[in-house]
Amino acid sequence: MIVESKDWLVALRQMEGIGYQTLSILLPYLENIPSDLLKLGEYISPLPSLPLRKMEKIRQLNRTEVIQCKQSLIEKNIQIVTLLDNEFPPYLREIANPPFVLYAIGQLKLLQNPMIGIVGTRKPTNYGRQVAFHIGADLGRHGFTIVSGMARGIDSEAHKGVLSVHKGTVAVLGCGVDVLYPSENRRLYNEMAARGLLLSEYVPGTRPHTRLFPERNRIISGLSLGVIVVEAAAKSGSLITVKHASEQGRDVFAIPGSILSPQSLGANYLLKDGAIPVTHIDDIVNTYSHLGLNIGKNNEEKGHLTVHERRILDMIENTQITIDQIVAITSLPVQEVLGVLLSLQLKGEIHQLPGCIFMKAK
Repeated sequence: MIVESKDWLVALRQMEGIGYQTLSILLPYLENIPSDLLKLGEYISPLPSLPLRKMEKIRQLNRTEVIQCKQSLIEKNIQIVTLLDNEFPPYLREIANPPFVLYAIGQLKLLQNPMIGIVGTRKPTNYGRQVAFHIGADLGRHGFTIVSGMARGIDSEAHKGVLSVHKGTVAVLGCGVDVLYPSENRRLYNEMAARGLLLSEYVPGTRPHTRLFPERNRIISGLSLGVIVVEAAAKSGSLITVKHASEQGRDVFAIPGSILSPQSLGANYLLKDGAIPVTHIDDIVNTYSHLGLNIGKNNEEKGHLTVHERRILDMIENTQITIDQIVAITSLPVQEVLGVLLSLQLKGEIHQLPGCIFMKAK
């Protein structure tokens, strides 16, 4: 089996007691390891910046152990991307503390696409769920890959929205990439493994822990051009992602929410603090027009409307109509009608007037 420099890095990452600071010191020495090296001690001399006992442990790492580590990942269908690879996500490489190793299951090519993060509360309102789903779907249609954390609530809805239009989405996990969490997301996990990408900096088998989620949030923002907060309470963990995004120079977007809803306090605060308000999908898309990326108008043009969206839009063609009237005519459930109307608003197809009356945009 071929052994590359990055394989030694991965094996070191999985050794007990070898953390971020140690790998930071070792990284320059791991870039050009000879392919026929038998033992790391033959290549790296003791380093005064590392404790002698730890250094000796590192120098004992041998080719057989590296091959065993590599073989184990192959058997689990886990791919790796490291800081030593040209394929490492370019935006993530720029942050102050990028992960040394990314473990991945799924479509690794998604890491080279323009990405937008979507985050929010684990306990969203129906409005928040609908917004996350439809924004995820619409941004996917426009060529963005959506990044989130596959947590309950907003994260999951954003992933589902992208998958519903058969586009790319990345879940950054606060546990090993081979660990299902939360358990109710089994179907979503399997869909992501097949059509999206599951990603983690943690060694396979790592169980979820509260301290890991804030750490992984820096990767969500680090991968992204910008981060959208859909719904977030005043002390939401999503605001940690926003903090990382601000420190990394990423754009912060927020969805305006009801001043009466606790789930909107965080997002509304961000708007007061200078976040970019999102009332239309173009508020996001147009922000990146200057980058010359292959994103912009929906390639499917009018074909991007679903059957129900087209049906309701045709109903509003030359009139104004209420939600109750739409429900009565279509016999669709109220929640589904609300979701369709929200999607049409985000796409700029309709406007809402006072009294929950809708009309077609001119």
